[in-house]
Amino acid sequence: MNQGPPATPEASIEEADARRAVGAVWIDVREPEEWVRARIPATYHLPMATCLDEIARKWPDRTTSINVSCATGARSAYVTKALIDLGYADAVNVVGGIRAWAIAGREVATGPE
Repeated sequence: MNQGPPATPEASIEEADARRAVGAVWIDVREPEEWVRARIPATYHLPMATCLDEIARKWPDRTTSINVSCATGARSAYVTKALIDLGYADAVNVVGGIRAWAIAGREVATGPE
């Protein structure tokens, strides 16, 4: 039986944006074709399959504040949990992901970066 995504620290899009304004890294873990269609501006695209290695390489300091998003918050919950398990104590799952961002009327970027 599937129990759904793990429980993780969460942030609304407003909270995540405020965290980013003071230095948090924002990582989008969706697949490349999803990211090209629509993305939150100024996020790092690191697909779920490879993101943990890339995060450890780019941000080895485990005190780095990290926002993790996807389409709706499910995949990003798994990545957030994995980051916390790796020692990134200030990792949060962005509730609602790109969908919540777009519904709130926030700017959405498209196409290749």
